[in-house]
Amino acid sequence: SFYEKLEANLSLGLHSLVLVDIKTREPTLPSLARGRPVYLPPRFMTVRQAAMQILETAAARAGATAIGPTSAAIGVARVGTESQLCVHGRLDQLLTVDFGPPLHSMVLLGSMTDVETDLVGTFCVEAASARHFTPKELEQIDAAAERAARAHETGHIEEDQPSISDEPPDETPLVAAPAARDGGTPAPAVETALRVAGMVSQAEAERLEGALLALAGVRSVSVDLQAGLVKVSGAPGFPSAGVMIEAAASAGYAATERRLAGGMFKFDPSEVDVEGGAATAEDFLDAFGF
Repeated sequence: SFYEKLEANLSLGLHSLVLVDIKTREPTLPSLARGRPVYLPPRFMTVRQAAMQILETAAARAGATAIGPTSAAIGVARVGTESQLCVHGRLDQLLTVDFGPPLHSMVLLGSMTDVETDLVGTFCVEAASARHFTPKELEQIDAAAERAARAHETGHIEEDQPSISDEPPDETPLVAAPAARDGGTPAPAVETALRVAGMVSQAEAERLEGALLALAGVRSVSVDLQAGLVKVSGAPGFPSAGVMIEAAASAGYAATERRLAGGMFKFDPSEVDVEGGAATAEDFLDAFGF
């Protein structure tokens, strides 16, 4: 199992990168039988859940174990984004740290050199200085995780565990929303543009909007019926474009991400004819007012 590999690495003084579980686009069995799939909500394992599983496995082992509550680790979230967070501390400290939305990972530390210790201190926040969940928040998070786990194990969605369909979103998300920073200022929103095919009426637009708003982390959705475009505003790093495309598919629409590139003048690379067109250099200069 994973635990033997972690212990083997520690016995050699090696660090272990722990990539946590991701479950998306899992339909319920009853919906498959009806021929109209209803997908369970995406589930992303958190640093808290990973640390709990490691510690529970260690506690169940007979005799002394190399891993325990005081084992050193680093929890990371949304690596490479503007809201990236790295926190180092003991496993029992990382259990209550608010890492915000997915994606999460963890590094179980082996023997540290002086250079590594300095780097960790430079690029990571100490667990004692990070924001920690309150007991009430932890109770709500664990309850939501249990409901999600039961839904994925049994295929049955509980009343307070909505699917990606016409159900309203659960007030308790599977993961914590990004914590307010700097005296209550929320994390900045990011926008993702989707191109949607087959959407012609306002009722269809509202159905798609409801499916996207059911995703944890989505703050607002605007639909341009004429252009076939949907703009989704959400927390940094979540939800991903892939998750939103799956939500659109569950509502019956084929969607693709509309990627924008360029400097002052943004464009969608997919709309560029790489074989060239009939325009001349003079047409190009006219387009920019030269």
